[in-house]
Amino acid sequence: MGKINGTNLLVYVNTGSGGIEPCSYSQDCKLSIDMGTANATTKDSGGWDEIIATNGKWTMDTSGLVDFHPSGAHNVADLFTSMTAKSTVNVYFQLSDPVTGDKGWTGTAYITKLEQDAKDKDVVSYSVTFEGTGALTMATS
Repeated sequence: MGKINGTNLLVYVNTGSGGIEPCSYSQDCKLSIDMGTANATTKDSGGWDEIIATNGKWTMDTSGLVDFHPSGAHNVADLFTSMTAKSTVNVYFQLSDPVTGDKGWTGTAYITKLEQDAKDKDVVSYSVTFEGTGALTMATS
């Protein structure tokens, strides 16, 4: 049974200006996919809830270390610019070096949350949330 080292999974962003690049100095990332439901319970449900599927939604989150001048990666300033312009970005949740058969996910999203954390005597970090607009697609390398 194959296992994937989490170090090799990254969130990549294409803001339209710099091509597809990873979020800089990433330390973790997460893809969340939710399916909404609506209550379809009737008197014939025998005392059990019944549901139907409605709209799906998804988010990607990543966090890392702040550097305003990384090369080949999107930094906090790039993310801030896209967020405040209220423009969409294309995001990718995939392995850094995929091989044939690997899966990756992609979609269009808005940046809905961007935080920087500067604790005393610690490295400055950031976190960002990408909230999907439209479908999330899965592709095979």
